[in-house]
Amino acid sequence: MKKIIIIAVLCCTTISFGQLITSGPLTPNQVVDSNRLNDLTRLRFSKQDEVEKIVKGSIYLFEDWDTSSVIEVDSRKYLLKSVNYNILADQFQFKVSEDSIFVFDNTIIGQIKLNNRKFKQFYFGLDEGDKFCEVLFEGENSSLIKRHGVKFDQAQPNPLMLKDITDKYVKTAKYYLIDNDTKTITSVKLKKKSLAAIFKGKSSDIESYVKNNKLSFKKENDLKKIFKYYNSL
Repeated sequence: MKKIIIIAVLCCTTISFGQLITSGPLTPNQVVDSNRLNDLTRLRFSKQDEVEKIVKGSIYLFEDWDTSSVIEVDSRKYLLKSVNYNILADQFQFKVSEDSIFVFDNTIIGQIKLNNRKFKQFYFGLDEGDKFCEVLFEGENSSLIKRHGVKFDQAQPNPLMLKDITDKYVKTAKYYLIDNDTKTITSVKLKKKSLAAIFKGKSSDIESYVKNNKLSFKKENDLKKIFKYYNSL
């Protein structure tokens, strides 16, 4: 009886993986891999139980798991569905079923595209080590990255206030400029004055470009255009 149960579980697992991974023949530049379980061992993931949600907000980048991703491992690419980024743990996780979540080993991921948003690891010193950041722009001289964060906002109960006092997670973000030659990471704020210090001698050209194209330093999509122009000067 036990053997029958084990076989049934393995069959269900195989079906689940097959539904979440693109199958098909491998070609040199094709972003696919087969749905065989032995291929997935290259991703070196471990199982993690899903934590019951007891607070508002989410520690995940996306509210649901209806996602698609391309994960690069040792020059091979895997196209997977149902992947999300656990911001709090700085981990990419793969949801196989409602009660089964697998955690990818950060040390083997070269880069990952999650819903067409690129993430790579960057070194933030001895205290923090390597952390995943979203790459907003990659230029010849410099790159702009976004480090996602999440903080726990503990409610302060007040019996005199008739309002929601539930604990919640609040998402945060910090932006950094990477010097591609020295790999130096500089923190930047989405403000004109802060960015002007980075653009230095080209700040007047940048200001004219921003004004003429009605762009904003506070909007990410505009910021990508600004840095693209900056790298072209």
